[in-house]
Amino acid sequence: MSKADDAPAANKSSVPRRRRLNRLSNLALQGTAELSGPDVNARPMSEHFVVFSEDDVQLRQGGSREATVFDDAALARLAQTAGNLTLDLVFADDSCIDLSFSLPDALLPEMRRIIENEIRYRAPFQEDACFSFWVAEEQKDGAWRARAAVMLRAPVINVIEKLRKHGLSPGIVRRAAKGAPYAATPDWAGHDDGDRPAYGTRHLPSPLKMGLLGSAAFCVAAVVLLVSLTMTAAQSRADANGAQAALATQAQEMAEIRRLDNSLAQATDKLAMVGTLSALLPDGVWLDQMIVSDDTVTLVGFAPSAAEITAVLASLPQLTEIRFGSPVTRDNSQGLERFRIIADLTGVAG
Repeated sequence: MSKADDAPAANKSSVPRRRRLNRLSNLALQGTAELSGPDVNARPMSEHFVVFSEDDVQLRQGGSREATVFDDAALARLAQTAGNLTLDLVFADDSCIDLSFSLPDALLPEMRRIIENEIRYRAPFQEDACFSFWVAEEQKDGAWRARAAVMLRAPVINVIEKLRKHGLSPGIVRRAAKGAPYAATPDWAGHDDGDRPAYGTRHLPSPLKMGLLGSAAFCVAAVVLLVSLTMTAAQSRADANGAQAALATQAQEMAEIRRLDNSLAQATDKLAMVGTLSALLPDGVWLDQMIVSDDTVTLVGFAPSAAEITAVLASLPQLTEIRFGSPVTRDNSQGLERFRIIADLTGVAG
């Protein structure tokens, strides 16, 4: 996980105590090895790389605008001239589905499990038919948000097998999103856990950085002060305060459990809504992108009539404020209209 580079230092008095303690615990659990580990998002693109686009797969070389069709002949020539290479995998345009969602305050191992569960619930494909990779970023207010890319498994496996057939290896996996690209090292690309920090935080770029170190120092000072004050107080008052703190912590944990239950219910409702929408779409509709965020659904594709799609969306009680995200254009060669439709999610549970 990585802190947004442009985020200013948070006002410590405005950060909840539970969040500050989680930061301190995360720092202690990961240790200095994780803090000094390389951030894959900062690594430069490999000299040769594979680009997945909406229609095909291409071989490209840094600094050149020319693209080569990804096939055995091209890979054989590359292996012969350059030897054993590692090629980054770049998912561009509409080659994958983008997901974005907020995260609760939690320790990093638990946060990772939450992210992976959310991706499984939100992805419109069966779990055994798709791959995914993700990053999580700390926002200016100290909250965390995850971004993920989900793609079909079969074409990715085909590319990886062809690379290995010619002595080449897949490298960093990247999402070429406009304005906010990101990268990760998922297991399915052949990355070894030995290349990551020893603590179980794979997929996580170097976290927290200097801002978190300052927050950790603040938390340590606060804990030392609290212990000093407690030792000078009467024992009866200390016992009462301890009992009160335990009750407050228990209440906070119960509230967090209820919030996570609500989040799971929302994800389930959204998944059911996606299935209903797929069944209602009329014949001849071709969706090449569906983006489901916390409060909106975006559909991009082709249809004989874009107006029919808005009528279908209007029949779903979970969707309101249905509108076109860009002007409808017509592809005369196919007799279809290309559309981008956005709808607000207001009817899900929670």
